[in-house]
Amino acid sequence: MWGKSLVSCGHVVVLVDDPDASLGFYRDVLGLDVVWGDRPHPPQRRNDPPARASGLGVWLMAPSSPHEAALVGRQAGHRPLLVMLTDDLPRMRRHLVAQGIDVWAERRDAEGHSLHFSDPHGNVIVASQPR
Repeated sequence: MWGKSLVSCGHVVVLVDDPDASLGFYRDVLGLDVVWGDRPHPPQRRNDPPARASGLGVWLMAPSSPHEAALVGRQAGHRPLLVMLTDDLPRMRRHLVAQGIDVWAERRDAEGHSLHFSDPHGNVIVASQPR
C-alpha cells in the first residue's frame, strides 16, 4: 500500500493554445509557478495575487495531436480542472473581479465558501475557503 508519504501536488498540466494569455492568467493573476514545455518562467508578476500558492504550479503544454487540441479548455469536461484553497475568499474574489475575471456559482454551505471562474481557455477553476 502507498501509505501517506505523498506530501503535496507539484504541477497540474494544462493544455493551451495561447501561451501568453495562459501565462498572464496562471502566473500574474493567480500567482502560481508556471512551466512552459520544459522551461520555468521567471516569477515576474504584474498584479498582486491574493496569496502565493504553496508550491503548486501549472505546466502549460501545447497540444501534440488533434485529439489533444480538441481538449484545450475542456480537459475536465465542464467540471473543475483545479480547486484552489484560500484563507481569504472575499479578498480573492475582489482580486479576480479587479482583473476582469467573471466569477459565478458563489456559494456558502456547511463545508465553507466557494466560487467558480474560468481560465482564458474555458477550464473551470474553483476557489474555496473551508470552514
